[in-house]
This record gives sequence, structure tokens and C-alpha cells, in this order.
Amino acid sequence: MREQALGELAAVVGDRHVIVDALEPFAHDATFMDGELIAAVLPGTTSEVSDVMRVCHRLEIPVVARGAGTSLVGGSVPLGGGIVLSLERMDGIEIDTGSVCAIAGAGAITSRIQEQAGVQGLMYPPDPASAQMSSIGGNVACNSGGPSCLKYGVTADYGAQVEDAPKSATETTGSGLAK
Repeated sequence: MREQALGELAAVVGDRHVIVDALEPFAHDATFMDGELIAAVLPGTTSEVSDVMRVCHRLEIPVVARGAGTSLVGGSVPLGGGIVLSLERMDGIEIDTGSVCAIAGAGAITSRIQEQAGVQGLMYPPDPASAQMSSIGGNVACNSGGPSCLKYGVTADYGAQVEDAPKSATETTGSGLAK
């Protein structure tokens, strides 16, 4: 079944985005916890995420989502085996000055969002200590803050819309504009 699963996952994201060697970086986050996995799968779109989830659901393969792996909570550590769904390729950032929003992929690095917002005269206040390497998807998952959260709030105060990719289809929740 392992080979069947790897073949089906490669058909979704491409051979080079299914990693079966050099899995050590995907086996842990910034904690001391280590897990085991059969592969790291790196989708590039929410459609690919949804297709990966369909394959894993059908074959009963555990899935652990992963941003940049900078978390100190262990949420991205694959304790049940299976695959790590690494969202690092989903790193697009678009600043919509008209609605004063950033549209960012889950793998977008926090400091890049802050920089691109700043170029437009805007600000993305949450500033976790790992902003230079943490991803916005991980920040959303952990509700990251940093020192500026005392004045401006945490990540949850700035997330207006999330595109979700469950096993059945891609869904969008939220309004697209929070404030």
C-alpha cells in the first residue's frame, strides 16, 4: 500500500514534491519531539491539498500539516506516522491596497508579508520571534503574536478569510475583510 500511496500522491503534486529521503527536517518542529513519517508531500495549490487529502483519506493515511516547522507546540510533529503535508510551496503574497488586505499562501513567510505590506504603506502587526522564518499558515494555526500583540493583537485579530481544503472539496470561510 505504501508504494500505491506514494504513486498516487506523486500523480497529484509531481514526483519531485513527494520526498521519501531526507525526511529528518520534517520529523520535528522547534521542540524536542521527533516523529516518524513515510513521506513529506509539498502541494503548490489548495486544489492539490484537497486532492492529497482525498488520497490519504481513502487509503487511511494519517496527515500532519506543516508550515515552516518553527513552532514550539509540537502540532506539526508526525506522531502517528503517515505523511507531513508541507505547505512551504504555497508562498504567494498579494497586497490588496483597495481592501487593505494581504492575500497570502499558507507557506508565505511572516516577515515577507510585513515587508510587502510596508512597501504599500500598510502594516501587518503580529511579530512572532520567528517572523524571519515562520509561515503565516503556522501563525494562524498557533495564533502567534509577539511583543506588538500587546498593542495591536495576535494573528487571529487579522485573519479575515481562510481557504480550507477538506477531503471533499475546497471551501472558503470568512468574509475576506475583517476591519
